[in-house]
Formats: sequence, C-alpha cells, structure tokens
Amino acid sequence: MDCKILEIQATDGVITAARYLCSVGDVQSEGWWWFKEPGNKPFADIAESDVIGWVLSEAGSGIESNLNAQAQALKTPKTVAPWLPQTFSLGGQ
Repeated sequence: MDCKILEIQATDGVITAARYLCSVGDVQSEGWWWFKEPGNKPFADIAESDVIGWVLSEAGSGIESNLNAQAQALKTPKTVAPWLPQTFSLGGQ
C-alpha cells in the first residue's frame, strides 16, 4: 500500500487532521482522518511519513483491508441481470 498526505489541519502547532490518499494497485482511497491522539513531536520536525504512520496506526488495517477488497472486486467477473443487455466476447477473449 502506498500513501501520501495531501493536506493537514493544525491547532497551536499540533496536527489534528490529515487528508490522505492511499492506493493498492489501481484502487485508491482518499479521505480525512481526525486524530484521537495527535503526535507529540515538535511541529517543525514532523515528516510526511510520521503523519502517514499516525493515520495507519489509528485506522488499524481498515484502509488497507478496504482497498484490497475493492481491488479483488474489480477482478471478479460481474453477473449481468437477465433483463439488461448481455455482452459477449469473440474467440474466447
């Protein structure tokens, strides 16, 4: 899983929320995370990797699990309802 921090919110030098973008393969998830326990590192010393770690630590495996489930769903053939137009492929493609 690859994650980036797109934006942060801070109050009195303490990061209180972060907008993240995480991806697994072609599947992406973007959202805001509001921290229950903001980090205690001096604001000037905080790196993007710190904030990513905080988001993933508080989110548990939720973000990655959801992305993996979405990626798997994209690989699963879709069942077309009988009343909808049916598609077919030529030559076993």
